[in-house]
Amino acid sequence: MKPTHITHNMVFLGAACFLAILHICSWSDYPPDVDPINFTLALHTYSPSIDAPHPPGYPLFVFTGRLAAYVVGDRHAYQLVNLGMLFASGCFLYFTFRRAGNVELGIFSALLLMSHPLAWSATVVPECYISDTFFATGILAWVYCNSDSQKKLVAGIFVLFFLMGMVRPVSGVMLLPLAMAVGYYCAEVRSFRNVVFVVIAGILAIILAYAITAILSGGLTAYRSAAMRVMGGAFHANSLLGGAAFSNHMKMLAHLLGWFLLLVLPTGVLIFVAALNNRNLVQAIDNKSAIIIGYAWLLPPLLFYALIYYLKPTYQLIYLPCLLIPCAWVLTLKDGFFSKRARTFAFLALVMAQLVFFLVPFGHLPQPLFRITESYVIQQDQAWGSLMDNLSKMPKEDTLLIWVSHPSLSMYAVRLINKQEPIALASTDRSELNYLIPQTMEWLPSNLSDKIINEKYKGAIIIENIRGQATVRNIKFSDPQWRVVNYLLNNYLSKYPR
Repeated sequence: MKPTHITHNMVFLGAACFLAILHICSWSDYPPDVDPINFTLALHTYSPSIDAPHPPGYPLFVFTGRLAAYVVGDRHAYQLVNLGMLFASGCFLYFTFRRAGNVELGIFSALLLMSHPLAWSATVVPECYISDTFFATGILAWVYCNSDSQKKLVAGIFVLFFLMGMVRPVSGVMLLPLAMAVGYYCAEVRSFRNVVFVVIAGILAIILAYAITAILSGGLTAYRSAAMRVMGGAFHANSLLGGAAFSNHMKMLAHLLGWFLLLVLPTGVLIFVAALNNRNLVQAIDNKSAIIIGYAWLLPPLLFYALIYYLKPTYQLIYLPCLLIPCAWVLTLKDGFFSKRARTFAFLALVMAQLVFFLVPFGHLPQPLFRITESYVIQQDQAWGSLMDNLSKMPKEDTLLIWVSHPSLSMYAVRLINKQEPIALASTDRSELNYLIPQTMEWLPSNLSDKIINEKYKGAIIIENIRGQATVRNIKFSDPQWRVVNYLLNNYLSKYPR
């Protein structure tokens, strides 16, 4: 290896290790939202039919998390897996562009990805969406490096798409065009045979992964039922194609496009600045193959989210590297757009800006932006810590836990509270209770007794949001009147002040 390559490797690995240390310091102690709660529960109970985790099941992610739990414990198991996938994604970009002869582009694009706040928000908590980035960059690297060796190409595609199918099968379908485009345009001798073999290998791998996931989930019927309940429900609620209202689809589309425009903003600003310095910037884009590969990477997921369903910004991690590579490309142009010192400064400023946005608490951010910062993670951890501390001081035997509301935590938090008995949720009008088994989220049949608490309970613990503050109170049923739900939930605050 040439000394320059050794130097570049050392620079990249040193920067990556620094980012990894910062990343570890940001790991959440508790799952902040519904999906992370489901993943955490799945560390000990794997059953997509009861959302442990929610469909499509993610068996590879869950069982890798179980292995990681032996190293760092349950609270940080998935974060360790996520850090590995984020680090590997950066390595795939770096080594792909280094092999292509542009090591500076490899370093810039990799570190922009590895410091991006959207990527961090999805990896410092127990979520799996960074897997889309991992497999997308893995496909790019593998196919680019092996497009002229049909056996290696097909074998690698089968393995990658099988593993991806064991996490999120729909992501495999969205990334097939990327594999096809790279296999065709990056081969020394272009052949449609590569495209055909890539498609066949990818589809067979996804089908096999789907079948294995269904078996692990209790059979095809149970798995399809769970998938239709969750993903089918999202489709019917948000997409015109699924029967949703036009306004619902427009809201989903606005959410998607708003985040997409925000993600492409840095690249747009850099291109604008470069164009001001040199009007011939467009002429520098002379690699039509790279442009087609970019479209093959970007458009299928974007169209899927625009037409089928889109729920959260971390879905866009599947093509985030595709949005960052042009940003890095503009910075590495050597035709007078930026001097070497200017482009290095601009690159470091971008990386720092991304880290500052995630790590530094700002005054009042809009809620969607706040949710992709460390401040949100800290807020949720503090809410969890306070709740668990309060519950630890209260009786567990013969006591009914009643969840009315909470300012920060989802009702799904009850899944991780160690209660053998059913937990009660108050109705909107606070006149009756609905009971469920927290581990399975199975609702018990409703009956008249829901308005009166059973005699077997000697008291209740009530969790409620009072003027933006979480309150946890232990109520003793010293008087039979306290067993009347309507009376209890509308009078306990005056009888039992905090």
